[in-house]
Amino acid sequence: MRSYSVNFVKGLLIAFNVAFIINAFVLNFIGTFIYANLSNCTIFYEKGLVNSSVLVFCSGLAVFVISILGCCGATKKNIILLNAFTTFLACILIMEILAGSMAAYYNQNFRAKFKEILKKSIKNPTPAEFTCWRRMQNHFECCGVDSIEDWGDKVPYSCYGNVTGTNEKILHKYGCYHQLEEFLGNQATNIIGITFGLILIKVLGIFLSRCLVVGMKKNKFLNILITEE
Repeated sequence: MRSYSVNFVKGLLIAFNVAFIINAFVLNFIGTFIYANLSNCTIFYEKGLVNSSVLVFCSGLAVFVISILGCCGATKKNIILLNAFTTFLACILIMEILAGSMAAYYNQNFRAKFKEILKKSIKNPTPAEFTCWRRMQNHFECCGVDSIEDWGDKVPYSCYGNVTGTNEKILHKYGCYHQLEEFLGNQATNIIGITFGLILIKVLGIFLSRCLVVGMKKNKFLNILITEE
């Protein structure tokens, strides 16, 4: 592989790593957004939703660090850094495929269990759980798990919202399970789309990294032969 070919692959690898960095920031934003919306509610800790948002943020951070490693390796044409970049990238790729498979497998079971937790917490809520429901109903403009009937005769004020420009109160139309499912579904779609895009970029990144390493070794070998002649 001639030097201009090596430089071309190097440029492509740097461009792909810039794309990695942009996607890493998007993942960090989504993780932070989910955490900000769910972390003030104790119910969400039980099924690990808050921890999942932290995991999304950490995934973005890991992708960012590995991207910097790849950029440095490509810019400096450092074989050790490029090999480390390829190894870490392959490990994350395998982990993402496994995590995606597990998420798809447990998705339906998770929805059923999460609804059970909401039903259980609304029957005899502790002070912390009641505060959680109040915040959730205000934030997502919802009432109860499926409807106002879940509260029985003790309907909290948070089930009602203000009509714009008046003092009139209006009952929130949807149950919180519906609103949460829609919110989490939208975020999951974003994460799946970004992750799928990252998987394709990672495969190309691994391929380009190996091409660059092979090209550099070949050029080094040719330079040695020329010097000896």
